[in-house]
Amino acid sequence: MDATENIASHPPALKMVKINTVLGLALSISLLVNLTTSSIKSLLTTLFLLLVIIVYAPSIARKVVQLLLNAVVRILKEKGAESVASVQKPVADVMDAMITLLVKAVCGIRAVYNLLRDIFQPLVRKVRLIVEGINGPYEEDVYTKQIPKKAVLLVSLPYGRSYSAMKSALGLQPPDPPFIDWQSNQKSNIPSLISLRTSIRHFALCIVPLEAWDDPTKSLSQKFHNGKFWELVGPDVRLKEGECVSWNVEKIESVNGIVEVGVVSHSDEYVSEQFYRPLQNAWGKYQVIWWNSHDFSIRLAFLLRYSVPANDKLVEIRHKIEKLRALETLTAGSTFLLPVVPVAFPAIAVGSWAFGFGSGIYSAYLSSRKEPGYMAEWRKLSKTLEKKLPQLQGLLDE
Repeated sequence: MDATENIASHPPALKMVKINTVLGLALSISLLVNLTTSSIKSLLTTLFLLLVIIVYAPSIARKVVQLLLNAVVRILKEKGAESVASVQKPVADVMDAMITLLVKAVCGIRAVYNLLRDIFQPLVRKVRLIVEGINGPYEEDVYTKQIPKKAVLLVSLPYGRSYSAMKSALGLQPPDPPFIDWQSNQKSNIPSLISLRTSIRHFALCIVPLEAWDDPTKSLSQKFHNGKFWELVGPDVRLKEGECVSWNVEKIESVNGIVEVGVVSHSDEYVSEQFYRPLQNAWGKYQVIWWNSHDFSIRLAFLLRYSVPANDKLVEIRHKIEKLRALETLTAGSTFLLPVVPVAFPAIAVGSWAFGFGSGIYSAYLSSRKEPGYMAEWRKLSKTLEKKLPQLQGLLDE
């Protein structure tokens, strides 16, 4: 379980009890300090602090009052006022009754306030969103207070015009996709993106209700059918084309790689408004090889900020994609790369999915000369986007 889930797992009432207890203790200390001085100001401050403690931590208030009474009794006994000290119990009973009545009154007022707030606050927020229109900020609890947990997945597939454009630009034929039994319920049947051997594939972010994703009675195809997808479809990116869409069976069953990134409790509208649209608006020009769905989907997943291990996994996938793309670019020797790639080199690095051999050549090539222009441009685009969306800091791992 990640840090976000740990925080979310505490009931709100438990958090409030802890906060009130700490507040009560802090105020009690302040109250006792004020008692050490004898002035009208200190007396008024003491009474005010006692009232605040009664409101926020009534159980602590009782103990504080008892301590005060004991202190008064000790002072009276020291001064020989035994007759006055003998009224300790009646006074204590009266004070306890007063505190009980006051606490009940305050609790009643707070209960009415909370009830009215719960009724009117969502209504006020909805009206504000209607007035402000689509540019108004979304708040998660506007939609629902109890959003079920959802699995967040990064998926790849050889499908659509993004895939066709990559394949055409590189002039390479990727290996045949692995056989996947889509009627099975075993998620492990889908290969991990960590082990992918080619970058020629389209990437997307998928969010599936956790109940459906973990349901052993559902097939893999049915699990994905319950999900929604966010993707950047290019070239010629069209507004909202890949925003919170459902995929047909053909597209679902063309998925050839997956990695489970984390678990969130966001509504679909929240994901679109807080993460997808800001990223798409800041994206700039789509590039077929070096600024495409790979970069977009990894960054979209990173923006959700699940936990350090999840982010580390995304950084690892980014490194892998960067190496594969560079190696396949060098291998392809496409005409648009001739100014920065030696003509003789692609003939040496044949077979980009022979990754162990090819990546060694690529590393040696990079160490012997300046970073290729296309990689420098990709790094510049990444940094520019990071300035627009500072939440992405850490993904480049620099």
